Amino acid sequence: MTNDKEVLVFRGSYLDGLRTPDGEIADLISWCGLDPLSDEQWDRLWNETSDNILIENCTYADIALTHEIDETPGQSDQFFEVTTTNLERLREEVKEEVLSIILSKGSR
Repeated sequence: MTNDKEVLVFRGSYLDGLRTPDGEIADLISWCGLDPLSDEQWDRLWNETSDNILIENCTYADIALTHEIDETPGQSDQFFEVTTTNLERLREEVKEEVLSIILSKGSR
């Protein structure tokens, strides 16, 4: 989908991570078209980063804060929506970021 219309891709929070617009936990690996990761690749990826950071590193992701909860110490959270005007390019960016981490020789 390449046009000027923004498409809602994910919703999320910094404590709970990304979810699809339908509320399901987002699986960025399959979403960007990669095959399932081996245990070693999975560990390397998620020890290095998080789903939120992967999306934040993408230039085709527009992240908008929707609200915050700061009522209990240590339980504050920020909620956001991720939109894009180029879904295919966003998928490619996520894929490139994942591959750069799992194919690296060591931690970055």
